Amino acid sequence: MSDATGNTTGNEKVEDSANRLPEPDRISGNSAAYLPEPSVRDASAHAPPPTPQPGKFSGDTPATDRRGHIARFTANPNVKELPPDFETRDGDWQTIRDDDPFTRLYLDPDQPELITPERTKLQYDLLNAFWMTKMRLLNQGAGRESIIAKYGGREQSERVIRDYPRRLREAWELLKDTPRIQATLRQRDDERREKALVVIGQSMDDMIADHAFVIAESRRLFVKGREAGLRDDEIADFIAATLREGSFVPAGTQQGATLAERLQSCDWYRPGHAPPTRAGVMPIKIGQHRAHSVNELIDACDAEPEEAQDYLFVGDIAAWLASTLGETGLARSARDSIKYNSQRRNALELFVRSMCREQGLPAEPDLMLPATLDFGVVPIGAERKLELKLQSANSRRGWGTCTLIPTLPGLTVTRGFSITNNTIELSLTTLDAQPGMYGTDLLIQVDGGKSRTVPVRFQIANATLRIVPDSIDLGTVDFGRMYETTLVVDTVEGDATLTASYSPENLGEALTVAGDELGKQCTANVRLATGHLRAGTSGQGLVRIVTNVGAADVPVRYSVSLNKTHAIRWATGAAMAGAIGMGLARRLIAGSNSELAGWIRGLTTSGPVFITGFELGLCILVIAFVISKRAKMKLKRK
Repeated sequence: MSDATGNTTGNEKVEDSANRLPEPDRISGNSAAYLPEPSVRDASAHAPPPTPQPGKFSGDTPATDRRGHIARFTANPNVKELPPDFETRDGDWQTIRDDDPFTRLYLDPDQPELITPERTKLQYDLLNAFWMTKMRLLNQGAGRESIIAKYGGREQSERVIRDYPRRLREAWELLKDTPRIQATLRQRDDERREKALVVIGQSMDDMIADHAFVIAESRRLFVKGREAGLRDDEIADFIAATLREGSFVPAGTQQGATLAERLQSCDWYRPGHAPPTRAGVMPIKIGQHRAHSVNELIDACDAEPEEAQDYLFVGDIAAWLASTLGETGLARSARDSIKYNSQRRNALELFVRSMCREQGLPAEPDLMLPATLDFGVVPIGAERKLELKLQSANSRRGWGTCTLIPTLPGLTVTRGFSITNNTIELSLTTLDAQPGMYGTDLLIQVDGGKSRTVPVRFQIANATLRIVPDSIDLGTVDFGRMYETTLVVDTVEGDATLTASYSPENLGEALTVAGDELGKQCTANVRLATGHLRAGTSGQGLVRIVTNVGAADVPVRYSVSLNKTHAIRWATGAAMAGAIGMGLARRLIAGSNSELAGWIRGLTTSGPVFITGFELGLCILVIAFVISKRAKMKLKRK
């Protein structure tokens, strides 16, 4: 077995005889004799994660990792309040949405010895107080909108927030005493194991479809199982059961103290399916492919890239090239590729390119590009997209960056492409563009390969602004009334999408304009309120309309008059109100002052005729005042 650098470790030194497959007669018989019964727990099984110390994160978990935050908080025995950054916008308060009850209570299930009923109650109280505070703020209306925006999830819903206390209590009910804590831990462990076994089960089915399960596949399956959260003994029990069910037998002598070690110490085949060697060369198996030479290894890596990159990074390919083919230079290239661990697929491609150069094969992608990328004729305000899928005329794949030279307003391109996502998308938005022909070049820079350019073309169609009506004459309008008319803004061609703004000029505050700011047809309401204008006032100005197609001015005219019918009604009403007021005042004065009472009674000695004449006179005075005011306004207007 090789380490990550391709060197052979001391305990797993490979002998020449071990590298040879057994003869077919050695793998006959019942496979059950070669498979030990699954152990309860191998010595090599992964131990539980170390208990974090207070104030420190578990293992190498970065401080930004939420699991690390929970682990640190759980390990602190002196918890009195939630962390200071718990309620930031992207803070750990989001644990309330998790399905796992431990996570909802901000507890780390990987530290079961620290999870006691007292601790679960303490954290329930802290979290419940936190959410009850949010409920009170919602009920009081203080900062309600900001609370919903922050805690309301994608739905931005108050209902979502009000459901959080219920979810919190459900979690505590599952962890409120020791039996429930242990039962929930067991259930969680069973669910973890079941989900992980489904993942590696699918992989193993693919691996044994060719009736073989080789060492490299076994190692890869153990890696995948650990990534899925399984212990080595759980993985080993699953593999042993699957091999036994498929009647697999070992091609050699098993070695190792644990079941996991013994399973990975040799290849396994169904009886009669052991592959023959080719000229004494033991092949390397990658997926469903077996390679006996460098050329076949290239084909296998191209056909099974996911499996090939796994074998590359565990060092199996480097070890096979060096020990079986004696290709020490290519083995060194395989080991050098491991430094690109963050870009495993790219690292595999670089290694395959080195093998291609060694064999005199094309080592760079040969991109097949169109002669031009043409959006065609695009109306103003439209949005268009073009996709370019990068295909290579050979088996090589590439990755790189994309740039528009020169850049054009409204035209953008994806910044780069990769082996797994070879689509380049160009987006065109013409909302603020002017009519005309446009052109640029798309520069495609392939890492480790030749740069290529593709012309990009598009035409923005002409558009002529149209406003209906082109002028507004409201004529003579009555004082105290509201008048409204409509402006329709569009283009003669009818395809452009407009952005519009409206501003009255020299028309005062009485005239306002409001309307659509975006659309193929924008409608604006012109509204005149004469309640604050004097009768006889006239207005003349314009409404300026500015769009992305052009600007135009719409003249506006109006004059304000006093309606005669309204004036008479107001005058009559005022006279009646005045007469009634005077009458009431006279009676009140007479009743409150004895001296004036005689005078008032004296005035009334002439009888009702005098009183009626007095009140009628007051009415005539009021009406005369209104009529004279009206006459003065008419003279002023003339």
